[in-house]
Amino acid sequence: MSTASTAPPTQNSRLKNIGLFLASPFIGLIYAVLLPGKLFQLAMADMKAESNKKDPSVSKETHK
Repeated sequence: MSTASTAPPTQNSRLKNIGLFLASPFIGLIYAVLLPGKLFQLAMADMKAESNKKDPSVSKETHK
C-alpha cells in the first residue's frame, strides 16, 4: 500500500469545484433537453439512409 501524502487543494481548484457544483443542474438540464432531439435526428437520418438503400431512385431525386 502506498503512503504518499496528498497536497491540500489550492484556492483555484476550490473555486473551480464550487463553480462546477453550481453549474451542474444547468448542465444536466441542457443534456435532458437537447439529447432527445439529437437522438431523434440520428434516428431519422438512419431511417432515411435505410429507405434510400431499399429504393435507390429516391436518393437520385432528392439530390437534384
